[in-house]
Amino acid sequence: CIQETQTPAVPINPINSCTNSVTIPPNSVQYYDYAVSSNALRVHIQATNLSGNIDMYVDDLSVNPFPGPTANYDASENLGTADENIVHSRASLRLIPPVNYRIAIANRESMAVTYSLCVLETTNYIVLQNNVCFSNSLLNSHQLDAQYYAFDVATNAIQVEFATFSAQDIGLY
Repeated sequence: CIQETQTPAVPINPINSCTNSVTIPPNSVQYYDYAVSSNALRVHIQATNLSGNIDMYVDDLSVNPFPGPTANYDASENLGTADENIVHSRASLRLIPPVNYRIAIANRESMAVTYSLCVLETTNYIVLQNNVCFSNSLLNSHQLDAQYYAFDVATNAIQVEFATFSAQDIGLY
């Protein structure tokens, strides 16, 4: 006797930026899809305001449609209610846009857990040119201003030097 059975489709939620106060049932997984912009310099995926222990996994949707503990491009598995964070940037070669990410949130608790999920892109950056100085200014330090720059290093480059001049209390990272 052959009997056909169907399993319900796994719900996939699209996310554009943030979703607040999501409840995940005990010992379960929720999936989100995020389309990274073609001009993204950096993508920060964060789960915050946790009421219990969850883990977060990310993968390229075209490579792995269901990321998890043993199959993922990146993972954040902090204990307890510590925030989960994954950051990909072009500088680390972990981000080559455009790409579609599948994000998995796994509840490790035997009770429901609430969390907020945000995906933040840095797309406001200035492309620097070789041997061309660039002048800019920051707001005061109490406003926590940051500016982002991109620079393509030639494959045959021996050294790259970045410097700030006439700047007080400026961090260059």
